[in-house]
Amino acid sequence: MIKTSTLIATWFYSGYLKPAPGTWGTLAALPFGCALLWLNIPALHLVAIAALFALGLWSASIMEKSTGIHDDKRIVIDEVVGMLIALIPATPSPWTILIA
Repeated sequence: MIKTSTLIATWFYSGYLKPAPGTWGTLAALPFGCALLWLNIPALHLVAIAALFALGLWSASIMEKSTGIHDDKRIVIDEVVGMLIALIPATPSPWTILIA
């Protein structure tokens, strides 16, 4: 269970990259966000945001308990959800993705 929560909380371990793990987490979220844009199913995009938000709460809580570190910099799932929210008005064009 801890490995699964760490995988999610660190967005496939991108939160372990240095420097600036939050930036790496945001960049690691882009392929997933772009795939959602390419599919062009707005309801799926919103469901993904809600699901990752819920999974993020769960996984971050477990990771914080296991490490004893509150707001650990390696937890980047919040950046992932934030990127998906920023991509809501975007289209699958490089310019709108860059602006997001």
